[in-house]
Amino acid sequence: MLDQDTFQRNPDESITISGKITVQNPRKGLSLTAKLCYQLRHPYNDEIIIKIDCSLVDVNLPYTFKQRLVIPNKLEDLPYLSGEVLLHSMIEATTTRHPFQIYSNEHYLVDYTIELFNIENKYSYQFKFKLVEKTKPNSVAITLPVTTKYNHSLI
Repeated sequence: MLDQDTFQRNPDESITISGKITVQNPRKGLSLTAKLCYQLRHPYNDEIIIKIDCSLVDVNLPYTFKQRLVIPNKLEDLPYLSGEVLLHSMIEATTTRHPFQIYSNEHYLVDYTIELFNIENKYSYQFKFKLVEKTKPNSVAITLPVTTKYNHSLI
């Protein structure tokens, strides 16, 4: 489990990915031999940009991990990077996968929801998605009018 799955990056700063490996029914003296793999991928072509493998040999569980990732300068213009922390067994099978996102200091993630109503059949479709938005350097605050809510009975 990751301590944090969304990061904001500033130029020339590193990101520290941390978390804990636990088991559902812990027993005293339980240890693990496996490999932790940290990967960063390009957001447009899914190419692996950074890959760091760390061997875990007979570590006691629960185990707390921490890895510092340095973002290369050539990636500073990208709005975000996708990453994963993978736990591989000794036979190279992926047993656990935890994704994370790193956003530039000029971008942020916005959650959107669109709901479409079907009046004839009295049900609705809801679409939820996330978009990366860029902040405006000289944003101006505006005041929007308060409107009354529109309700339409589906019956």
